[in-house]
Amino acid sequence: MTEFILPSNANDLNFRHRLPDKRLAPWVQCLWSMGRPGHLTESRTEKFYPDAGASLSIKLTSPHPIITLCFNKTTLIETLDTTAPCLGIRFKAAGTHCLLGLLPEAFTDTHYRLDNELEPLGLQGLIPVVERLYQSDSQQGLRLLETWLLHRLESQPPAN
Repeated sequence: MTEFILPSNANDLNFRHRLPDKRLAPWVQCLWSMGRPGHLTESRTEKFYPDAGASLSIKLTSPHPIITLCFNKTTLIETLDTTAPCLGIRFKAAGTHCLLGLLPEAFTDTHYRLDNELEPLGLQGLIPVVERLYQSDSQQGLRLLETWLLHRLESQPPAN
């Protein structure tokens, strides 16, 4: 069973998570959503401890989303709020390499912000998915992200 250590204000942040499709289970710990439009709460600072996994998060700000990729080897301090919905994928160890072809060393101990010009090869096709997230509720959005990952999985060369 996967254990989650949630921030103390997870309920205030409307944090929800679910397990991935079983085909993604070797590489993905969970898919998650946080926040709700128009709902403001006090921002809180939380500590995130290293656990060999990486996170891809998409904050649906206006007019452009903020897409970050992070792999921490040290404790990171993050300010969380609900001013805009946020969805994400929590990868297990080696998940970003196996599914996206990205080595964690490329985005260690920092939030690597992505946009159209900086989209790494492993994230091809993500920008159109993110654009559709604006018209989706959180559960539909998580299904869109999961479908994108399943397409990535299917496009991987077979293991020898």
